[in-house]
Amino acid sequence: QDQIEWDRFAFSVGGRYDWANTDTRTRTSSSNTLVDQNDGRFTWKTGIVYNFDNGISPYAGYSTSFNPASGTDRFGNAFSPTTGEQFEVGVKYQPEGMNSFVTLSAYHLTQDNVLSPDPVNTNFRVQTGQVTMKGLEIEGKAELSDASSVIASYAYTDSEITKDNPNAAGVSNTGNRFAFVPRNQASIWLDYALQTSTNWDG
Repeated sequence: QDQIEWDRFAFSVGGRYDWANTDTRTRTSSSNTLVDQNDGRFTWKTGIVYNFDNGISPYAGYSTSFNPASGTDRFGNAFSPTTGEQFEVGVKYQPEGMNSFVTLSAYHLTQDNVLSPDPVNTNFRVQTGQVTMKGLEIEGKAELSDASSVIASYAYTDSEITKDNPNAAGVSNTGNRFAFVPRNQASIWLDYALQTSTNWDG
């Protein structure tokens, strides 16, 4: 990857290629099967930031992802890799002379072949065709003193199954929210570093 700075702009671009080999052996009372998976994919990312003098920095970015999905479904079929792409825009603000910042961002994420519990037998998983997630996130860090700081964040996520693999009864989940993705999520962390002093006797 590389980063280039020009005037108030900062550009970044990066790429990588992943290889993954997975062997899955399934043993039951009546069978012993071995499934061999060989996956590979090129992914890349790019972004741009503009830095104002007042500490405000708007940015935009694009990235792709690849994640091998190990294991098999209840029929012994190997899973395809999960792939995705994300667009993100936002703005960062860091007051001059302060070790504090606020970031506000919006994103649009699309993932294919996402794993989810098998509704027929939850001991196994199935792959949902495509999931789209759109959201807003705000995160801030404030240094309260030399010893303490606080980090807080809030995220709103709107998820939707945009493509689905219908089950044996022909029922599709297209248009529904994706399971286990919270619509609202918030967190707060408090950090305190113990202060120590050393006395030296002459």
